Amino acid sequence: MEGYILGRSDLASSYLPDIDLSTFDAKQRGISRRHAVLVNYNDTVYVMDLGSMNGTFINGTRLISHEPHALRIGDRLGLADLNMIIA
Repeated sequence: MEGYILGRSDLASSYLPDIDLSTFDAKQRGISRRHAVLVNYNDTVYVMDLGSMNGTFINGTRLISHEPHALRIGDRLGLADLNMIIA
């Protein structure tokens, strides 16, 4: 099982997430430094919110923090105000 932290770097902190979304205006969009994690388990990718302030969403539904949710092709994954389509 491997996982990747989604979040943003910040000049006020030395923390650097595995996938840095800073180039997508992450701070202005409400993305936390440690926002969510992607985990590959048994050939399925799961996303889990890490207690972010502005939430993680699948197809518009806010996820409960610290509970993994499977991602499927075509799902709309939202991290605060940043949306992406799973392909």
